Amino acid sequence: MKTYTEEELADLVGKRIISEFDSPENIIAEFEKKLEGKVKSLSPRKLNDIELEDSVLKFAVDVHANMSTINKEIILTKLSKELLEKSSGKGIELSEHEQYFTDVASDVMKGLIKKRHADLKKKKKK
Repeated sequence: MKTYTEEELADLVGKRIISEFDSPENIIAEFEKKLEGKVKSLSPRKLNDIELEDSVLKFAVDVHANMSTINKEIILTKLSKELLEKSSGKGIELSEHEQYFTDVASDVMKGLIKKRHADLKKKKKK
């Protein structure tokens, strides 16, 4: 077992986000239904399948372009207090928490999708 600081764990999740969501296509693969719902809510009209697909891709490109706004502070708010205490105390085996770190990376991305949707909705109202 090895000890890790909060920053090291946040870096680990950040690297996972970068590697798993390294393209708009990977974002779509993971969050297609969520993205479709967000795009539909932004459109005043009913989109056909081609328009929906194009709009989802544009939204995913926007989300991907804004991944740089994800910082350690955002990631740290998602990490379990218990895991942070264990990792800095007696230590943890990273391999035992692989799925947890993947889930945290996914939650952070969901937060970014939600934020970009809110930003675009606000911009559209202006």
